[in-house]
Amino acid sequence: MIKDKFFDETMKKNSQRIAAASAELAREQLRNLAAIGDAIAENFGYRDHFGIDAVHFYLMDHYAWPPAQVRAMNIEDLLFAVSEFEFPDNEIFEKK
Repeated sequence: MIKDKFFDETMKKNSQRIAAASAELAREQLRNLAAIGDAIAENFGYRDHFGIDAVHFYLMDHYAWPPAQVRAMNIEDLLFAVSEFEFPDNEIFEKK
């Protein structure tokens, strides 16, 4: 009985740690995607689009993808779709 309780508590703690790490990864991906969008907006002179909205606009404009298709993409797919974008010289994107 004690083993089961210890196991259950350990599993709960591990699940919480995994959930927290997953949430942090998602936040980091969103920050990266927003930064990429800002670079795209600056590079292409977008006045009304920045952050993730600029990523969406870029993909619609560059690949002629419909808005609903672009907006339905998850973060990983959006990052993959813009992975070949050539960034301007900017300290934000310098490799560490």
